[in-house]
Amino acid sequence: MTFKIKGPAYVRKGSHIEMGSLIRNSILEHNTSIGFNCEIGKSYFAGNAKISHHNVILDSLIGKNVWFGGYSGTANVLLTRNNIQYMVDGKLEDTGKNHFGAVVSNNSSIGAAVSIIPGRKIPPKTMIHAGTIYKK
Repeated sequence: MTFKIKGPAYVRKGSHIEMGSLIRNSILEHNTSIGFNCEIGKSYFAGNAKISHHNVILDSLIGKNVWFGGYSGTANVLLTRNNIQYMVDGKLEDTGKNHFGAVVSNNSSIGAAVSIIPGRKIPPKTMIHAGTIYKK
């Protein structure tokens, strides 16, 4: 079994994708490592990210030096199918989009089996413990 890339997509030199993974409409900057059986869709990785096995990262921005433990992911649609809201200057703003994952800032670590609710920002140097549903 191999991995699959559906374009448009850009995978920078030094990046690595394990078997069974699907990369679609995404950008993986330098030294990004995607584990086996992951789905990466419509996302940007700034570089040096380490994504473990069985992760689903959709419609998200992932900073530099970010680590995701296995079985984690970014949800990108609300159950209500309403537009996603995003916190700007302490106030929730309508993004005008009904698909939006998360912004995970530089040097953050996401534990195993973490679910990040749509439209959330993970601040720099954040550690989210395994099994957390991140709603902040």
